[in-house]
Amino acid sequence: MDVKLIAKTHPKQSYSDIDLQFFTEYSLGYNLTQDEKETFANGYSMGNVIWQYSNPIVTLRRRVDLRDGQETPWDWDYFYEAYETDLDAMKSFGDSAYWDYSISVDPRHSELVEKMDNLSKYQMEIYQFEGYLISEKFSRSDIEIEFSELYEKKLKDARIFSAAQRGDAPQDKIDEIRAEVKRLYDAKKLKIETEIENLKELIVKLDL
Repeated sequence: MDVKLIAKTHPKQSYSDIDLQFFTEYSLGYNLTQDEKETFANGYSMGNVIWQYSNPIVTLRRRVDLRDGQETPWDWDYFYEAYETDLDAMKSFGDSAYWDYSISVDPRHSELVEKMDNLSKYQMEIYQFEGYLISEKFSRSDIEIEFSELYEKKLKDARIFSAAQRGDAPQDKIDEIRAEVKRLYDAKKLKIETEIENLKELIVKLDL
């Protein structure tokens, strides 16, 4: 098997040995031999996925001890899946350190981390925008509440709020305020919907 180092963590101090530090390396494994494929297939609950690809890629992790400037690597540990492409394999690492605290050895890792950060950012913005527009069960949406309050404020500013509640306010004035509030509501709703579509396009362009 050929091993390509992707990223590694910063050295950490061992709690049990003051002279020892250690770090973790993350790699991709290519060109597995038949024996390596069989070992993988028999060693993991989902190992048979290895046979789905003509040239499977596996993800690897190992600890490296650092003492007096000398590195002593442990054996590689497989993660539990095999992949068809480098990108799918690199996206699969579940360790938070791989994403948040590691040093990129392969430039594709730093590019992927940046893309995944942007993906999370865009998804959060979409979630917040949609949460503003979409009503929960048995309740109004935030935008509906906001513009209902604006409508009441404009009635009060026009000094017809109480009359409107009684049903004897001038209808032309009521219609004028409703039309103005609806125009503002529609404009803001359209702006937010456009922002959501723009964010979705940015996600597509990430090419993940």
